[in-house]
Formats: sequence, structure tokens, C-alpha cells
Amino acid sequence: MTMIVELRNVEKWYDEGPTRRQVLHGVDMHIQAGERVALVGKSGSGKSSLLNIISGIDYANAGDVIIGGSDINQLSEAARTQFRRKHVGFVFQFFNLVPTLTVLENVLLPLELNGVMGVTAHTRAMQMLDQVGLADRASTAPDRLSGGEQQRVAVARALVHDPLLVLADEPTGNLDSDTGEQILQLLTHLTGAAGRALLMVTHSREVAASADRVVRIQAGHLVDDTTGAQL
Repeated sequence: MTMIVELRNVEKWYDEGPTRRQVLHGVDMHIQAGERVALVGKSGSGKSSLLNIISGIDYANAGDVIIGGSDINQLSEAARTQFRRKHVGFVFQFFNLVPTLTVLENVLLPLELNGVMGVTAHTRAMQMLDQVGLADRASTAPDRLSGGEQQRVAVARALVHDPLLVLADEPTGNLDSDTGEQILQLLTHLTGAAGRALLMVTHSREVAASADRVVRIQAGHLVDDTTGAQL
């Protein structure tokens, strides 16, 4: 299968005056196309730093960060931004929808950032909204939707530009258990069916158990890599 994410000996540190604070230590990790991986660990273990490096929001001080065959750690900040806009989709715990835009306008944003406009963009966005069951709410403001509906819009927005990689940060953390299960099933189905790689950061045992693999991070070290069913 195609390798989407490949990290080789990734190091991250911050120099704070005379002190160096190391947050990632020699991290090796891979995710294949169509694979669902859960990243788990306590607060402060390095999950957010690792997610930021994989997404290109931040850079690694050492090592290779290869996404879709490109070492994004060798790109400039502007080039990493362009790469992220084209190849990465994000789902957040608190939805992060733009409140002044309609549901449709929120889903159109990634397309517009990639230069896709007009009828093509509208058609693709409406098809995506139909897949998450919200085509009839296209003209609605986000604050008129339930939490589960807002997260469905966020899933549509994350997938509409057909990214290689979807990063979900606590995707069910702001939802009740039944709604969270529905969102999880939707997210894993839509990413897997399209052959996208999915990396979910979570504290939820249920979310982790739904993954093909669970990667555990502790004090900046990857200490375990197992199947979700073995949790």
C-alpha cells in the first residue's frame, strides 16, 4: 500500500534561554493510505507537537517528515502552508466553523484556498454535504445546528478538497456518546472509502479501539504500537 506518513528519527526541542526543552525524541512512525491510526498519551506527552509537525504547522529540529512522498521539513513556511492547504484536512474538537458563514460557505473554504471556484466548487461542496447528510442545511448558519451537525459540517470541510491525510484532534470530545459514535463511524467510513490516511488524537478508549493501530506517546517517545482491538 502507499505510504502517506513516514517519520524518521524526528526530534523537536525549544530553546528557552540557556535551557533546551526536548519534547520529541527520535520518533519513527508511518501511516499507510486507508489506514486509521489513533495517537494516545497524557497531556504534555508530545501529542500536539507531533500533530503540528505532521501537519506542517510546525517544523522538526531534526529528522525526516515525509507526507505523500514530500519531506515537508525541508520546505519553507510558506510552502508548508500551501502543502497543508492542498493535502491535509483537519477535524477539531470544537468544530472551528466560521460563525459568519453558512454551512455551504464553510465547506467551500478549502476549495477556495486551493483556487477551485464557481460551479465546480459548489458542486463538490454540495456532494460532500450530501455525504454527511446535511445538503438540506446548506444555507443555515452554524449556530442553528446541533453539535453533532456542526461536526458533520467540519468533517465535510476536512474532506472536500480530497486530502491525502486527515488529522482529527479529539473529534468526539465535545459530543455525547451516541452522537460521538455516529461522527466516528462517518469519519472512518469516508476516509477509508477514499483511501485517505486518518490520524486521530484522542483520550477516548472507544475512538482508539476503532482504529487499525494505536500509537502511544509518553514523554516525547513512542512507546507502544498495537491494534485497536487489543486495547
